[in-house]
Amino acid sequence: MIVALTKRHMRVFFRDKGAVFFSLLSPLIIFLLFFLFLGASQLTSLKESLPHVDEDKLSLFLNSWVYAGIVMTTTITTGLAALGVFVADRESGRFTDFAVSPVPRWKIVTSYLLATASIATIITTIVYIAAQVHLIVQGAPVPTLELAMQTVGRYLLTAFSFAALSSLVITFIK
Repeated sequence: MIVALTKRHMRVFFRDKGAVFFSLLSPLIIFLLFFLFLGASQLTSLKESLPHVDEDKLSLFLNSWVYAGIVMTTTITTGLAALGVFVADRESGRFTDFAVSPVPRWKIVTSYLLATASIATIITTIVYIAAQVHLIVQGAPVPTLELAMQTVGRYLLTAFSFAALSSLVITFIK
């Protein structure tokens, strides 16, 4: 029953093209702000602090650092956006319908948590792959399978952690 409810919550989220678009918009805005306005000043500051380091290496370091922040921010913002399904269900009374069904309440809550974390993971994976492709095009080495799996494991943990934390906060909002 948890799997069926989780799939339902995910379908509801991905059916809303606006929610998916705005989930991807957050990392895109951060990316554009950095590369259009803030990147040059950060790179200049790094060059002044580390004059003996090659500019290409500094640029690669700075871009990697920013992408790491964007990927982690995506796990937080997307998880919060995915909880819109829970809020909509509470607002429309569907959550109450689920609650009076013979399904235990913990399974219903678990399905929302799993859907939220799964949605955050899917969107974060898209952002992570886009960031890796851009870094590789800039000359960064292709990450090893072990390093890629460690990174995915970290953002999975972050997605589940923030899904749980955001769910806790959302339950108190009426």
